[in-house]
Amino acid sequence: MKFFVLLFFIFFSFVNAQQRIDFPTENNFGDQVEFVDGVTKIFESNRPVICVVNVIPEMMVEVELKNVEREYEELKRNFPQINIQKINQYGSYTFGKYIVGIDKKNAEYKGVIFWSGVPREKPVFLDDLLLSTEFVSEQTNQNKISSYVTDELELRDSLKSLLVNHPQKNYSEKLGKLYVNELINNVMINEFLPQIDLYRKNLQSVKIKFDLPIVANNSINIFYDELGNTTLIELMRDGKKTNIKLEYEDNFLRRMSSNEKVNDFYYNNKNMIIYENSDDAYEIFSLNPNYPSRLESIKFFFEDGKYITYRVNKFFDKNCFRIKYLSDSLEFKKYCTSDPNFKNFPIKIDYYNMSHEKRYDLTLTKEKNNYYLRDKSKESWNQDFIYNKNKELEKIFINYKEKNLSYHVLFEYKYYD
Repeated sequence: MKFFVLLFFIFFSFVNAQQRIDFPTENNFGDQVEFVDGVTKIFESNRPVICVVNVIPEMMVEVELKNVEREYEELKRNFPQINIQKINQYGSYTFGKYIVGIDKKNAEYKGVIFWSGVPREKPVFLDDLLLSTEFVSEQTNQNKISSYVTDELELRDSLKSLLVNHPQKNYSEKLGKLYVNELINNVMINEFLPQIDLYRKNLQSVKIKFDLPIVANNSINIFYDELGNTTLIELMRDGKKTNIKLEYEDNFLRRMSSNEKVNDFYYNNKNMIIYENSDDAYEIFSLNPNYPSRLESIKFFFEDGKYITYRVNKFFDKNCFRIKYLSDSLEFKKYCTSDPNFKNFPIKIDYYNMSHEKRYDLTLTKEKNNYYLRDKSKESWNQDFIYNKNKELEKIFINYKEKNLSYHVLFEYKYYD
């Protein structure tokens, strides 16, 4: 009898022994695994639980926090009857007879754990922070969808509905011409001046060259048709040639194509919409009546499979032109002027560029037809824009003392007979 009691006790202990399973991690540790003495937590049985996991080493920068919060709030909204927890510390987490290890040193853990609450049932893992609602729905035989999935689908449908043509002749033509002119100015790296319009009546082409040896082979060629529309921009940089072709229909800019992508243009009353085929991106342009020489825009683009919508907003705010990433309110560029319409000289310009982590204190003056840009900061980035007697921009002299650079940008004009 004692033998059978002992045998039963051994069998019962074996059946109910706790089993360790590791939460998946992207780190490949091989045979040398170190473990962390972290927290110990036991989840009570008989109630389902969802854990949003985001555990990272101290030396890593937290980049997933927004995704964690997004998934946590989605799960709370979609499964209010389920116990929902966050796991953000290394340790051992017990779900009935299973101990989930989230304790490998320097490992990064992110994803979702679902446990039914039944002691003998194994917890299941999602090794990602995306689509956790769909994951839990599958485990609980429900049919719930993350709100950001439906939001993106609705936004895409809304943007697609704008891709129709209801142009207003003079207004829509102006939007297209301003866009091309800003494109040319961006190619010329002109950010601070009034937008330079190189076009003159009967102009056929402009050739732009540099007299600096390290960029001597770089050039920009701009071609116009007899109606004054820019039809081709040829860029030669570091031995690589890029052609930007522009196509028109009834004098409206309708398509822009390059070596890499194709953009289609639509005119919907007071807006111009560009659809970038290769990136599935939409940019909506409009005019601010207070600043008629520059376009304002908001651009939408999507990260494939991540259900993250990015927005880039270019707009005037009082005397400042700002470029902001709206997904995180990050300001990428900003320049403020004492006169954004560039009429009352001298003009003070305060310019900030986040990618360069620099701020410039600039003054723009005008003498006759020429512009002179002076930089008061230590970089001393000075530019002279010199026009000839025909009011053509003849050359730009650039002096960048910090990098010991001094060179000219030269312009050659050719006209139709």
